[in-house]
Amino acid sequence: MNLPLREDYLVYRDTMALRFLLLIAIFVFHGGYEYGYTFPNVGYTCVAGFYFLSGFGLEYSVRNKNGYLQNFLQKRVFSILIQFWVIEAVASLVILVMYLDVGQAWNTLLTALFRHPVWFITELLVFYVLFFFSCMFKDVRWKLLFLFVSSIATMLMMAEYYNDNLYIKSGMGFVLGVVWATYRNRIDEFLRRHYVSVMLISIIVLGTTFRSFTNIGDVFICGMTCVFSMVILCQACMVDAKKGWYVPLVLLVVGLLLWVFRQDSGMHTEGSFMIFFAAVSTICYSLDKFQHVLAFWGAMSFEFYIMHFLPQKWLYPDIISNVLLSFTCAFVLSLVLTYVAWRVTRYVLGLYNRGLESFNTATASERTGKRGPNQEIL
Repeated sequence: MNLPLREDYLVYRDTMALRFLLLIAIFVFHGGYEYGYTFPNVGYTCVAGFYFLSGFGLEYSVRNKNGYLQNFLQKRVFSILIQFWVIEAVASLVILVMYLDVGQAWNTLLTALFRHPVWFITELLVFYVLFFFSCMFKDVRWKLLFLFVSSIATMLMMAEYYNDNLYIKSGMGFVLGVVWATYRNRIDEFLRRHYVSVMLISIIVLGTTFRSFTNIGDVFICGMTCVFSMVILCQACMVDAKKGWYVPLVLLVVGLLLWVFRQDSGMHTEGSFMIFFAAVSTICYSLDKFQHVLAFWGAMSFEFYIMHFLPQKWLYPDIISNVLLSFTCAFVLSLVLTYVAWRVTRYVLGLYNRGLESFNTATASERTGKRGPNQEIL
């Protein structure tokens, strides 16, 4: 089948737009807990999308940017912690204003500073460190094997230590992102040749998702759901929806039908939703102006993820009792708080990066400084 496929479906603006679409799905999913409606458990599959983009971006940068691994831990890992601390500091101020509760605001700040961050950030930090160590392998096969095995091991250990199976669900998205960037040309060529076959397999897998009763089982079962969610998402985004409009249309119909059928059967529906989500994503990709707006907010994904909890918990039902109105206001207020937190975070990270750059420059000058005329050469 001669499909109208795009040359590059993972450019920066596309991935930023995709981040915000994933956040919208997470916002709606979390809203179910606050507003009492039923929605597929897509939190872990959407987080897998963030992990996928992170893994892809890291490997792409290592391959295309000279010296990317220099000061990697300071520039990438520690900067995530700084970003988290700043956002939580802003959140504590927001809590103080919303609830007039000094104790809760203070506890939010202390928890961010002295306990582990929220689960997905903790896991992301671990994956970044594992990725750094994996880059010490010269053979790419050993690198990927190390990353795969160490990721599974740490997911299981974190799930056991924190007594939370969220740590075992999304991590394969990160590994897949690194693999995708490593073998990008081969994967793209394979998908172009076997587009329909791979999509049918993905639909079957996602349409029949289930859950295991053990952590080890869920690592692979949820991992498989996340992997095929990313495969069908990438396949959908490869399509030029203006010319190949029938592809997102088919995915939209199939995803909705499977979603309704499995929900009526009392089965898990996150896989079916991801089929539907893939269709929506490729449609949004085709609307240039809308995609630009999504990309703008997608750049603030970290801030939005943390800040969106506050309006959802604050507005309903004490402030606004109408579900739809409260939901809409919570979303708009989340955007406002996100933008404020983003501006503060950019400023602090700018200071940190300039300070780090000055320190590295001074250190390099000391190491390579010229010897004085009377210095001995040892």
